[in-house]
Amino acid sequence: AYADDLLVLIGGNNRDRLKEDVSSIFTDINDWALANKLSINKEKTRAIWLPGRDQGLLLRNVKLPEVKLEQHVKYLGITYSSDGTFKEHQRRIDSKIRKLNNKIRSIRIGNRGLPGEKMRRIYKTVIEKIISYGANTWTKALGSVEKKKLNSLQRTMLLSVTEAYRTTSTEAMQVIANITPLDLILRAESKRADILECGGSATVSGRPIGASGIEMRPHKFATHPKNWTRVGWAEWHDRDDYILQIYTDGSKTSDGTGAAFVVLDRGRQIFSAGFSLSKHHTHYQAEAVAILKATMWFAEECQGNKVAIISDSQSALKALYRTQEVSPTIRDIKRTITTIKRQGRQIDLYWTKGHAGQAGNEMADRAAKEAVISGQRYVMPRPVSWVKALIKKETLREWATRWAGSDKGRHTHNIISAPGFKEWIFSKEITQILTNHGRTPSYMHRFGLTSSPLCSCGGVGDWEHYFFFCRSTEAVAGVSADYRTYNN
Repeated sequence: AYADDLLVLIGGNNRDRLKEDVSSIFTDINDWALANKLSINKEKTRAIWLPGRDQGLLLRNVKLPEVKLEQHVKYLGITYSSDGTFKEHQRRIDSKIRKLNNKIRSIRIGNRGLPGEKMRRIYKTVIEKIISYGANTWTKALGSVEKKKLNSLQRTMLLSVTEAYRTTSTEAMQVIANITPLDLILRAESKRADILECGGSATVSGRPIGASGIEMRPHKFATHPKNWTRVGWAEWHDRDDYILQIYTDGSKTSDGTGAAFVVLDRGRQIFSAGFSLSKHHTHYQAEAVAILKATMWFAEECQGNKVAIISDSQSALKALYRTQEVSPTIRDIKRTITTIKRQGRQIDLYWTKGHAGQAGNEMADRAAKEAVISGQRYVMPRPVSWVKALIKKETLREWATRWAGSDKGRHTHNIISAPGFKEWIFSKEITQILTNHGRTPSYMHRFGLTSSPLCSCGGVGDWEHYFFFCRSTEAVAGVSADYRTYNN
């Protein structure tokens, strides 16, 4: 959509009233355009009827003035259809991805195509993003047939990544390549977008998660541009021109998260405060809270006119230097500093290297660690990373359940019993071993390509036989002595 695009949504539950509304709105738009010396390109204007609850309106009989009525309309990358489904959108995605995959497979390095790990990277960073675009808009209407088609589309890339035989099951290739089933990826992306982009809620792992409990980035224009500020900072070197120095720090342990600040007057500690956050909060949040509480203490409790606030968190200090506010905590720090400066008082921020033997920093570090357990309870929204991790865990759990209950890829399951295994080297030889689909007598006989499934030694000629039992391969089988089942 561009600045000169206009989207009009008109609803109604009465045909006559709807006709009146359509006519009135189109008249208003034309009058507005004429008044502003603009012209509407009627050739580019499209309309579509979207079904509602009352299917008896016979909306197709409502005539639109000089506007083409279409069965499918693409808007902001999503194809909407008059039947209320997104089958056409999915069909267009399917066609686009298959063409893209064919082009990628045509890329040659020497006499071979791209290696599996590079194909996987392309899939995860490009193709998966194209498919999942706008997932919370169109995936909720998908049925079981559409989900199977999506996984079929994914299969074309899985074959390129794993270099598996085409007889290999999609489920086995997904586990080998550590590529999540596409329908689960779309479901996860839909929930993420509902919560983090639309400000709504979604059920994750059986519990409702809403945007109200998440520390969302403030809207770009929540603060008027004329009030955008940068908070500068510099590297700290021991200096005696600041009688008052406040050291801040954050700590994250298995028990939880803590934030603290320590106030020094001429090098002597005169005050400290610690705050206990939940285990779901991040170290970055703790560092930002420590700076916020330090500035608030100076603004509200201290009578001094000059202070240095010293932190070992470059990420928090860099966030303060940006004009855009990346979190409510950063916004509140900026506002507190602005208030202090309006009072004619001086407040300066500095960075010092952590765990470098600097006395004030070490004191703040100890205070932050103690605050995890004994600090004042500090309530704040959970980070965006917590939502993403929760959705990821739910997706992996559902994938593991499917893999355990599937009747396909059981040879692979005997080796990799749970999905999510990351440390793998992609090669067609390893894939053949993991799937038992390869140039072995057992496999060739299964598809009528040889007369016998047996090895020359008389055993069933599959990969397991050659690794553990065949007398002919005893000399090389020792390299696989650590062959084991991978459980995550």
